[in-house]
This record gives sequence, structure tokens and C-alpha cells, in this order.
Amino acid sequence: MNNNDSAIKGIINLRWVVFIIAVIFGSAICFSLFSLNMQRKAFEENNKAISRLQDHIETISDANCQLIVELKQLDVLLTGTDTITSNNKLQQKIDSLERVTYYYAVSNQLKALNESTIAQTRIDNQKLYDDYLTHINTMLAVFGVLIAIISIFVPYLINKKTDDVIKEHEKRLSAHERHQEEIKNIIQNIANDAEKSANKALAYSLFTQATGEYGNRAIDLYTQAIEIFPTKDAFINRGNAYSKKRRFDLAIIDYNNAIEMDSDYADAYYNRGNTYYRMHEYNKAILDFNKSIALDGDDAESYISRGATYLRKGIYEKAIDDFKMTLELDLDYYEAYCNLGDAFFAKGDYDNALVYYTKFIEKRPKDAYAYNNRGYVYIDTNEFDLARADFDRAIELCPDNPEYFDSRADLFIVLKEYEKALEDVKIGLSLKPSEDLHELLMKKKKQCEEMLKSKEMK
Repeated sequence: MNNNDSAIKGIINLRWVVFIIAVIFGSAICFSLFSLNMQRKAFEENNKAISRLQDHIETISDANCQLIVELKQLDVLLTGTDTITSNNKLQQKIDSLERVTYYYAVSNQLKALNESTIAQTRIDNQKLYDDYLTHINTMLAVFGVLIAIISIFVPYLINKKTDDVIKEHEKRLSAHERHQEEIKNIIQNIANDAEKSANKALAYSLFTQATGEYGNRAIDLYTQAIEIFPTKDAFINRGNAYSKKRRFDLAIIDYNNAIEMDSDYADAYYNRGNTYYRMHEYNKAILDFNKSIALDGDDAESYISRGATYLRKGIYEKAIDDFKMTLELDLDYYEAYCNLGDAFFAKGDYDNALVYYTKFIEKRPKDAYAYNNRGYVYIDTNEFDLARADFDRAIELCPDNPEYFDSRADLFIVLKEYEKALEDVKIGLSLKPSEDLHELLMKKKKQCEEMLKSKEMK
């Protein structure tokens, strides 16, 4: 049984106690009323007795009056009788006088007795009346005391029990309200989770579609996904799409949003560092790569990217250390071999440059970039045939890249074969090079044309 049921049962028991007290008190009142009724009847009987005694006194008074009349007659008789009257008549009168005198004395005694009885009866009635009043006052006093006790004590008990019940109900109501609020929150959370799940599913679908797209289409899909359910990965991927479109400012904003969502997300720092690298803000790039490595020291890509940045800054030893660390973390990261070749070539260590370019070509024999770079090493080491072979191989593997035609043109210029150089320059210009490469090719074209003109003049 819970506390509420116990409190209600206590109130019910209290009501039974009040009922029993009321029964006892009612019985006492009935008994008192019965006693008062008996006293009232005795009082009425005494009054009736007094009435009868008064009637008796009146009868005696009437008899006394008759005696007085007879005495007066006797006195007349005595006065009117002469001495000669016979003795018999006189004796009769004497007897009659004695009898009258006796009756008068008796009647006076009876009257006195009746009056005494009436007086005593009146005293008794007054006592009964006083007792009656005293009894009524006592009963009223007791009744008042009982009423006062009941009016104070019973309401106190009832109020106390009621207060306890109210407090218990308030506690239970408060608990119930808390439970209702918890249930409401749970339902709301379930609804929110369901909505989030639906949004997340839709955003993930858009995210997946965007992953297979490029350019503006990818950016639009990532934007829709972010509007429905923003995630750090969606911001990073859209940032990468912006970066590929060379919209670096928007890319940086997305990377910053990803970092705000998770300040310990190494990929965000890594991708932002790559964008700073492409913006030629190498110091900022190095700071981001440092943060990425601090958060994830086993990420080979962060090391190779930081090494490439050091290489751009001409800090060759640190670049070489990062490229070697990349290979320690991932032996299959073959680009590190090519990057080591670049670092050693820039440093002027052609032997090591050839070693690492060759290792890379052995791992990736169809990668044109390594052939192209190794060809420059061969130019600097005056191994022109090997250089020509590498440039030819690079063009063969990637005939649509204007850079490789530019590289072979450099070899022909070194060999002073300006006609061949001018031919490669023109092919490079026809392949829609970048602005920087276009400007460089135009300078080489002018140089070749001048050299050919000079040669013809000779």
C-alpha cells in the first residue's frame, strides 16, 4: 500500500473516531434530557400536591367558618337560656360546645400542617428548580467544552491529515509532472532524432552524389547537404571543391567551419594547409600541417605535404626529413620517392636525385612526371641522350600536357636545336597551358625565333 492510500485510510479511521465520540456525546445528552424530564415530572407532581393542599386548606377554612357560625349560635343560645332551663338542654349545649371546640382545634392543626406541607413543598420545588437549572448549566458547560474540544482537536487532526495528504499529493503530483516532462522530452528527443535521422539520410544521399561529381555540380550538392544537415566532412569536401576551382577564400571559410565544429579534426587542418600551399602562403600552410601532425602523428600525407612546403621555401633538409618520415609511415607512398628526387635535385645532389627518381619510376613506370624531372637531372649532368629519352617517354605517356613539350624544348635549346625547340613550344601553346606557362612559352618562342633569325643572318 502506498503512502497516499495510508493517508486516506487514516482519515477514514479518524472519521470513525469522530462518529463514536458523537454517539457517546449524543447518548449523554439523551440521558441528561431523560433525567431532566423526570425532574420536570416530579416538579409537576409537587405542584399538583400543592394545589390539592390548597384546596384542602380552603375546605378547612370553610369548615372553620361554619364552626364560627355555630359558636356564634351557641353563644346566642347561652345568652338566651335562663337558669331555669332544664339540665338536659344545658348538657347538650355543653357537649356541642366541646365538640365544636375540638373540631376547631383539629382544623387549626390541619391548616397549620397543610401550610407547613405547602411551604416544604415549595422549598422542595425551589430546590428541584435550582437543581434543574444547575444541571442544565452543567450540561451546557460540558456540552460547550466538548464542542470546543471537538471544534479544535478534530479539525486539527483532520487538517493535519489533510495537510499530509495534500503534501503527499503535491509530491506525487510534482513527481508526476517531472515524469510527464521527462516523457515529453523523450518524445521530443525521439521526434528530433527521427527528423535528424531523416535529414541526415537525405544529406548523406546528397553527400554521396556530390562525391562522384566535380566542379559546380559537386559544390551545389554539398551546399544542399549542408543546408539540411551540416557536418564537418561536408564542409571539408565543399572546401576541397572550392579549392579545385581556385576559389580559395570560400574554401578557407569551409575549413574554418569544420574546425569550429571539431577543433581536433586533423583533416580540416590538413586540407586548409594544402589550400594555403596553393595560395603560396607557405608559413600558414606549415602551421596547419604542424597541427595536423600533432593531432595525428601517423598521417603520412601531412608529412609529405609539409615536406613539399619546406621544399618550396628552400628548406631542403627539413623537406627531405619529412619525405623520409612519409616512407617510414607508409612504404607504399611512392610519391615520396619522387619528392625526395625533387629535394635532392634542388639541393644539387644529382646522384641521390637520380636514385629516388629511378626508384619512383620502378614503382610507377607509367608516371610521366618522374621521367620529366629525371630528364632535367640528365641535362644538368650532360647526359643529353638519357634526357631526350626521358622527355620523349613523358610525352608518350601524357601527350596532352604542355609542360612536357616545354621540358623537351629546354633540352633542344641547350642543344641549340632551335627549330625543334620552336616546334615543341608551338605544340605546348596549342594545348592551352596555364597563364604562367603560356607566358614562359611565349618568351621561349621569341628566343627561338630570334636565334633562328640570327643563325640565318650568319
